[in-house]
Amino acid sequence: MLTDKNGMPELERYCMIMKYNTPCKGTILRGDHYDGFMQIEKPITTQVVVYISAEHKIGGIETFVYNFCYYMHKYYDIIVLYDALFEASQMARLLKYVPVVQNTSKKIICDTVINCRIVKKVPANIKYKKSIQMSHTCRLDLWHQTKVPQDLDETVFVSEAAAQSFSEEERSAKYKVIHNMTIPYEGDRALLLISATRPTPEKGMNRMLALANMLNNANIPFIWLYFSVERIHGAPDNLVYMTPTLDIMPYIKAADYLVQLSDSEAFCYSIIEALEVGTAIISTPLPVLDELEVKDGEHGYIVPFEVEGFDCKRPLEIPKFYYKRDNAKIIKQWRAILGKTKPKHQYKPGKGVSVRCIKPYRDLVLNRMLKAGEVVIMSEDRAEKITAAGYGIKEA
Repeated sequence: MLTDKNGMPELERYCMIMKYNTPCKGTILRGDHYDGFMQIEKPITTQVVVYISAEHKIGGIETFVYNFCYYMHKYYDIIVLYDALFEASQMARLLKYVPVVQNTSKKIICDTVINCRIVKKVPANIKYKKSIQMSHTCRLDLWHQTKVPQDLDETVFVSEAAAQSFSEEERSAKYKVIHNMTIPYEGDRALLLISATRPTPEKGMNRMLALANMLNNANIPFIWLYFSVERIHGAPDNLVYMTPTLDIMPYIKAADYLVQLSDSEAFCYSIIEALEVGTAIISTPLPVLDELEVKDGEHGYIVPFEVEGFDCKRPLEIPKFYYKRDNAKIIKQWRAILGKTKPKHQYKPGKGVSVRCIKPYRDLVLNRMLKAGEVVIMSEDRAEKITAAGYGIKEA
């Protein structure tokens, strides 16, 4: 207490009485302003400091820090300390459980400090009772890393394999192995969507973009593979271009939905092929769907031409169904038109010939330029013409 006159001598039992004009130091000033008071910076105190130096967008150490704080904040007061770099999304999820503090010269007092990277030292401004060096790595020659720092109280390896990758001399003589904690996932799995279509307006390119953005905005995880001759400009990262191939049935069979958002379709092979292997569809209200006995909610979901009117959460419930078509009936219809003649079967099936281009030329059948070194498959008679003209050579 600073005062010029103390009329209550018993106060000396509880505090130090000093003349008002005496310079002094303290952490908190209460009462009138006093020019002679110099504030002592109050140190940060906590039970556990997790020091990571820098936190990136992805990484095993980043996952360790989050999972550690997720579980251990229930038992300890924890501060995550970093130097300069901390990725925003990593910070956002950590702040739900612990404070994240940028390190300065300010004193930090804790019971235990955990140093997450073996290439960094614990900052000098951290005062602790116990120190733990984590080793999340096997021995590497990167950064001239030859041993785990042994100047801390304990060393914790995340696996025995990591510990044994260092020689006895390179690692701490006494160490512990504690496997990393994991957080069981209880959310929805990502939807796998497949499309095989031209990226044009009449084939639903704009609707594909709209639906992809709707799913993303609703935080519905998905990967949408589209097999096409061209890429869709402005597509989000999870709308993924795939090089066209003649057989995408393995992909369709693995998918949750075959997506077809065209203005119109005369038949649409991909929808029927998907249904026959038990893959549901997401489609615009094509008139042919009624003819093919495809029903909304039973075989998939119908998206209105104005895609914004679709409840994009519906596909989270993936329909299970059985769909069978009578190809034998269709064969009979064709035989009725073509007549019931018997074939001679004079043609002997061939596999085609591989020809390596030895100089650039425009291929009239493929309707594009071929580069030197490119290999294409063609019929035997055509291969003879290309090699005779000096544009290619046959490959064995």
